[in-house]
Amino acid sequence: MLEYLKNYYIFMLILMVLSFLVPKEEYKVYIQFFIGIFMLVLLLEPVLEVLTMEDPSAIYQIFESINEKIQEVSREFVFSEG
Repeated sequence: MLEYLKNYYIFMLILMVLSFLVPKEEYKVYIQFFIGIFMLVLLLEPVLEVLTMEDPSAIYQIFESINEKIQEVSREFVFSEG
């Protein structure tokens, strides 16, 4: 999951740099539109992957691991404040 987020942010940075390199201001609107579509598709990819799984126990395991990570981070946050 962290690898996915890292790749997403790298891709987003590359697209933002490309949007600044557009030669004419009229084209910038179209480039930003396509960048938005690419970002939306990239964000929906893991959601669609989970929804199209055939094994329901795999979905449960994914949500369980996410829940464990959230609890771990919240414990670290509470201990770091106190």
